[in-house]
Amino acid sequence: MKLKPIDENFQRDEIGPFEPLNAVELAMPTKPPICLVGHYRPYHVTGEDAPHAFMLIEFINRKKEKQTTLMPASHLLDPKKFMAHIADRFFDWASVPDVKKTLTDIVHSDAPADGIFTTVPGWHGDSYCRSHTWIRPPGNASAIRYQPADGVKSPPFNVQGTLKEWQEDIAKLAHHSSRMRLALSVPFAATVMRLVGARPFGINFVGPSSIGKTLSLYGMASVIGTISSNGLPHLGSTLRAIEEMRLANRDGVTIVDEVAQIQGDKKKVAEFLKALSFMAGTARPGDRASAWEKATNAAKGDCPTILAITSEIAIAALMRDAAVGRLTGESVRLIDQPALSAGAIDIFDGAKASERIGADVDERRAKVESVEQQCRAYQGVAHVAFLEALVAEGISDAEVRLRRWMAKFDKAVAAVTHDRAIGRIASSYALIYAAARLAIDYGVLPWKPKPTLRDIRACFMDAVALMKGDVAVPVAPPSKTDDQLIAEFQDMTTAANLVRVREGEKPNKEQRQARVAADGLRMLIGDRKRLLFKPEALKRAFPAQADRNRLVKVLRARRILLEGRDPETATRQVQIQGLEVKRPAFYVLDWNMLERAKAPEAQ
Repeated sequence: MKLKPIDENFQRDEIGPFEPLNAVELAMPTKPPICLVGHYRPYHVTGEDAPHAFMLIEFINRKKEKQTTLMPASHLLDPKKFMAHIADRFFDWASVPDVKKTLTDIVHSDAPADGIFTTVPGWHGDSYCRSHTWIRPPGNASAIRYQPADGVKSPPFNVQGTLKEWQEDIAKLAHHSSRMRLALSVPFAATVMRLVGARPFGINFVGPSSIGKTLSLYGMASVIGTISSNGLPHLGSTLRAIEEMRLANRDGVTIVDEVAQIQGDKKKVAEFLKALSFMAGTARPGDRASAWEKATNAAKGDCPTILAITSEIAIAALMRDAAVGRLTGESVRLIDQPALSAGAIDIFDGAKASERIGADVDERRAKVESVEQQCRAYQGVAHVAFLEALVAEGISDAEVRLRRWMAKFDKAVAAVTHDRAIGRIASSYALIYAAARLAIDYGVLPWKPKPTLRDIRACFMDAVALMKGDVAVPVAPPSKTDDQLIAEFQDMTTAANLVRVREGEKPNKEQRQARVAADGLRMLIGDRKRLLFKPEALKRAFPAQADRNRLVKVLRARRILLEGRDPETATRQVQIQGLEVKRPAFYVLDWNMLERAKAPEAQ
């Protein structure tokens, strides 16, 4: 069955909280400046006696926009709460000549009382909510209103570019990367997970820096449309914040980049990852605490989602290093997926990768940066097209085909799934394969079935080998030698904008401006020449994190870079007058040692 994304047979409703007034309404408003539109109840109610009476209030804000807001019905019993709620949303109470009469009119209005609202996206019956956009089957007239909530960190759900642009510039990269094929398939798997009753899980793309791990996450986010102006969320967030992200990505992918962002010592990081592993394997949110959720019970619904993260070290290895055991159940809930296949230098492991992606590291790095920008430009269209085709076909019919393809994947890996834990991991990859097949049939993914099965099976086998300890995490060969890095650093400091600073000197206006604009500062501290180099300048000169990390290690080994305050820290906080920050961080280098640095064979 070959289905193409269609536009005429699906129902897509876009209802937002803001709507500009048209010319007629501005000239002759037909409603009072504030009125009751209807009575609503939450979609997710956890008990028969839970609070479930809400009012949808419409008003004209200070920007002359029609705005809507939901509030508990009990606010009508407390005029101060009611007025404060509306005032906090830019309503001008001074524009109401008779406040008491207005409130009385709202209490006695005969607004309809059968509305339903939700605070989370994803499936609601046979309709899918992408924030304020609903995609429903043909003829479905049911209306559920999406209402943002403080306890749900909603992503942007962007829809930018065209499906063809996304396919050409992003999806076709999978022809040259098994890992990108896996990553782009994951959002479709998360979308249909509920349809086949699959368990939630997480994937950790693990491997050295600057090989394209983050690009894999950008690819996932481009499917759903969740790349914000700030890029991707990172794992510096708290577990509570990540749980709120999971609620906001219900029936989708929760993307949080880089395990290295987790704060704390080794044991705290390991404990965080243990908790994250169990969170990834459940569709139940934890106990909520905010006043909104206590009042509505609206965010207590299930939140099946696939968690996607990156790390330079496998989670199992991080836990061993911290002397914290990792249970088998944790390994199948949050799966370590090698981001490199054997012999590859980055995620592009296809036979024609050198020809199509780049022959050397610099060409490939430029390609990765270009694709990240394209992921920002073309996002969300693939998910919308997939959903349109899915609801047009019908959930029941799609479920039958998904189960058939899952069984096909299970058969393809049957030789290694005798172990129960490996079998559970196989079921997760089977879902990914089946969802990709469905997206191929819908014309969303421009791939062929056989290479898709081959690549997702290869990713599964690599994950199993890493879990069993049969292989270590593949390491990409270094792009530059130590001596090349040192020589480049010396050339860079020679050309850099360096400003001489005397210890304790109070700068004038011109000197302050020069210090702010400089790449680094040259100082004489006692009788020792020091170079204070700004981290952002080093990042500009060495954009690849792997190169920066190795450079720092080499500079330390040759006693050019002084240790930070903590032996594990490469920078020091130094108080310099005239800078925007009182104690900014610098790489502190011994200038004499830097000038004398030579390759070992030349010494």
